[in-house]
Amino acid sequence: MTDITPRERAVARCMLHGWDNRRIAHELGMSKVMVKRRITSVLNATGAENRLEAVLHILSKPSALAYVMELPPL
Repeated sequence: MTDITPRERAVARCMLHGWDNRRIAHELGMSKVMVKRRITSVLNATGAENRLEAVLHILSKPSALAYVMELPPL
């Protein structure tokens, strides 16, 4: 999970909030196409097939959650 960019981490944080692509794009000042690309990177990094699996993966691993939330390691 540590191989995603800061921008992908920001998208992952928005995914944790349950935001849709339109809201993510608006909040982060990105196009919806770019949001989709960043989500694909998050899915690949987590090994998930969809957003829900990615969110569950992040929430189930304290180190992944700390990384996405940009908290110091536990």
